[in-house]
Amino acid sequence: MTKEEIIDGCIVSVLAGADFVKTSTGFGFGGAQRDHVALMKFAVGPLVQVKASGGVRTQEDALVMLGVGASRIGKFFFLLLLTPCLLISHMNAQEQVLVLILRKVIRALLIIDLEVST
Repeated sequence: MTKEEIIDGCIVSVLAGADFVKTSTGFGFGGAQRDHVALMKFAVGPLVQVKASGGVRTQEDALVMLGVGASRIGKFFFLLLLTPCLLISHMNAQEQVLVLILRKVIRALLIIDLEVST
């Protein structure tokens, strides 16, 4: 999208009463770009949030997006943060059961997006 199209989309979203705007679905190529997030935040102002979806693959990516105006990050980043917690090789039996349940919950979240916002 052009800068003008991004701004126009943000303005229409604000006028329609949106609580936040989102960079992409996260399913296509590209995803969130720093310049687009900053432009979107500028266009929507302080009362509307920006969600950076797609393309946020590292902690550094997330910090950049948060630094230029995003207040939400897509689910993939959340899963990256959890990954070290899900290594079960050094856990007792009770901890392993809890991790297996958590993995099932995460898989369900990937199938059914529980956020009203998407």
